Amino acid sequence: MTKTESEIRDAQQAFFRSKQAGCSFASIASQNMAKFGWKQVCTAAAAATLDAEIDAATRDPQTSTLSLILPGVQTNDRLLELLREVQNCELLRIDDVERWRGWDLYRVRAHLGGLTSWVTGFGPFPFFPLTRQSPYTEIALRVKPRPNYDWHFTSYPDDVAHLADMHMVGRKEHDLFKLWDASKARTTRALGHPADRASAAKTTFALTVELSAQLEQH
Repeated sequence: MTKTESEIRDAQQAFFRSKQAGCSFASIASQNMAKFGWKQVCTAAAAATLDAEIDAATRDPQTSTLSLILPGVQTNDRLLELLREVQNCELLRIDDVERWRGWDLYRVRAHLGGLTSWVTGFGPFPFFPLTRQSPYTEIALRVKPRPNYDWHFTSYPDDVAHLADMHMVGRKEHDLFKLWDASKARTTRALGHPADRASAAKTTFALTVELSAQLEQH
């Protein structure tokens, strides 16, 4: 039975709420997405459409994080088509592909003026890391600069942001560090090992070398 857009958004929201992604911040924020500036959109995997949705979210003062849910991307072929569309985008770009242990690690970035946003990918693909196996394919990204904290969990340039950079409204600093530690522990339990190159935030999609070769043939 065909799912409605509302049902699809609910399924993805439940994935984050249940902590399957390993991220405690996402689990909390998914319980009240509007409060944390997290917008979900069901859309087609077409370059012009992806650009338009990202541009709209960038302009919207109420949106800091954007989830683009792509219900039509359910097969390997469709996933490859999505990456081809990304290559045609104005705001998205595959900045790097790293060969690692039989995988090609695709790192998609959104270039939003002076901000470089790391794009995190999820989807119903058994070869994805367990923390990235969601009911529907999704690319998620921060569309605003990082919160103006006096500290950060990881060290990287000020003009870089990724999904974990949500402004956790109402949370005290010591709570945030507890959430960070809990996220690392939960990810390790889910994967059976600490986050590696395939599952780390800087990688959008991890494809087998064989599947990746099909992308290069076009």
